[in-house]
Amino acid sequence: YGALCPLTVTKSVDPSGPKEPGEVVTITIKYANTGNKPVDDVVISDSLSARLGYVEGSAQSDRPANFT
Repeated sequence: YGALCPLTVTKSVDPSGPKEPGEVVTITIKYANTGNKPVDDVVISDSLSARLGYVEGSAQSDRPANFT
């Protein structure tokens, strides 16, 4: 797709700032098609830091998605 269909990806952590052990945070990844053509079959890969653990069943999306 190149420059015709660029994607913008942002990642945020809530609450921000230092954390205490055991504190739950929400990591949000958003993407937007900032190009001028449709994009499909988007793959976004992100790994948690070794100091974080995934809370089983907590993944959510406003679109059909596969989380692994």
